[in-house]
Amino acid sequence: MEPRSAFKPETILAILREHWHENEKIKPEAVQLAAELVRLLTIEAIHRAAEEARSRGSLSGRALDLEHLEKILPQLLLDF
Repeated sequence: MEPRSAFKPETILAILREHWHENEKIKPEAVQLAAELVRLLTIEAIHRAAEEARSRGSLSGRALDLEHLEKILPQLLLDF
């Protein structure tokens, strides 16, 4: 079963290569797994930011502000 990633594997591979040595290889399965992790982290961040906006009564329309993301980011990073 292929992971449903909204992130292009080429983008994830470019990010991974920024932190690897040139002579090290990254398997396609590792790129797929990293893309899935980034997808899940993004979904969780959106859900938490929306809940933060709702709890403050500041969810204007359906838009989230940067302040909502900034508020949830420390705990999100600790959880992951």
